[in-house]
Formats: sequence, C-alpha cells, structure tokens
Amino acid sequence: MKMAKKQGSFSVIDAALSFDQAAAAELALLDGEAGAAMRLGGLVWTMPQGLVVPKSFQNYMRFQAAAEEMAGLGWPVHLRQTGGDLTPQGPGVINISYVFSQPVESGLSITGAYERLCRPILRYLDQAYGIRAYCSEVSGAFCDGKFNVVVDGIKIAGTAQKWRPYRGSDGQPMIAVLAHAALMGDVAVPAMISACNRFYQLCDVDRLITEDRQTALSKLLPAGAYDKAEVMAGLCAALEEDALCEAGAGAS
Repeated sequence: MKMAKKQGSFSVIDAALSFDQAAAAELALLDGEAGAAMRLGGLVWTMPQGLVVPKSFQNYMRFQAAAEEMAGLGWPVHLRQTGGDLTPQGPGVINISYVFSQPVESGLSITGAYERLCRPILRYLDQAYGIRAYCSEVSGAFCDGKFNVVVDGIKIAGTAQKWRPYRGSDGQPMIAVLAHAALMGDVAVPAMISACNRFYQLCDVDRLITEDRQTALSKLLPAGAYDKAEVMAGLCAALEEDALCEAGAGAS
C-alpha cells in the first residue's frame, strides 16, 4: 500500500485498495495508537468496482446467491461495518475516511459527527470549483440519508459513520468516530445504478434507485476540468485544515 502524499496523519493513497485493505486502514485509524489520548486522521482512497452493503444484508434469504451472481457480472459484493444501505464503488469513486475523537461528556451526536465530516467536503467543493453543495435527503438516490452531499437536488456523495468507545491516556471515557463519504468523482452512473437495482432484484428487495437522482462531480465541471489526483489531494488538505481548526477551537 503506497502512500502518495503524506500530510501529518492525513494521507492520499494513490493505488486502488482492495476492500479488505481499505477496511484495515480505516480500522487502524479508528483504533489509534495504544495509550493515545486522541484519535485523529484521514484517508482519501479508491477501490475497484463492486457493491458495498451493511452486514444486515446477510439476513436476506437470497443474499448469497445474489452476491455470487453479481460477482460473476463484475460487481463483487462486500460487507461493511457501518450502517446505511447499498453503495456502489469503483475507481472513479473517491472515498473520504475521517477519524476523530471527543470525550463522552462533550455530548457528541450523530448529527454533529456527520456535520464535521461534511463541512470540509462542502468547503472544498465551494472553494475549488464554486459548487454550492449542501446536505439533504434525495428520494430515489442510493443509500439515501439526511447527510447526502447534494448539488441542486442531485446527490454526489453518500455518508456513513461508526463509533467506538475507548479510554484516553488519563482514563477519561472517549468516543472515536470513523466518518466516511463516498464521492462520485468520475463514474458511469447508469451502469452503477443498473448494478444496484439488479442486486436488489436478486435479493427480492422492493427498492429501486432512480438514475437521475445522482451524478458525478466530473459532470458538474467544464469538459476536461476534472482531475482525480487534484480532487483527492484537495479533499485530504480540507480534512487536515478542518482538524487544525477544531484543535484551535478546542485550545481557545
């Protein structure tokens, strides 16, 4: 696993990770160093084509057969630790993993954790491209939720999170959060949505994703303006800047 750009504890991983490699890298951030008081870091990464679903999908009677058929179609199915719903992946999807921690007594909420994840993403899109994104539900989008990243009513990123309690170096009860966003950077939306709907059909799940409810960042930019490496580096820098701002606010 080659780190292309290193920014403190924030890194862009240039080569696509397997799903297992990505899960291990996120888990290492979430677990932190033994005895460390705070857990803080970020990864920006991609993975090969596939479908990622929460472990609860195993409860569907036809899940195994559906997963085997999708793998044969070039869409292997992976089980993730976070909740949510079916999410398509591929080399054109930019994954943003942000880990941070706070004392339990701080009263951190699920909403607050999502806001902290989305804040640097929204700021980056605005500052880099003048795109005024916001968070909202989008009916008919994949893995819909209140904290989709949305532009003019169309989803460009989905989000999820996982919490882990631990004790800081002084024994203080802490919460570490792994917050994750999957940004549609430069993808063939029709093929992705077709794969998602086929999987639902095979699982006998009465759910349908509508193609025109999501788009890719590349489609919002002038022709030739999208640069994957530039976007990944910019998002990584935005995470690091957000962490520095949070640290400054906590110290004041």
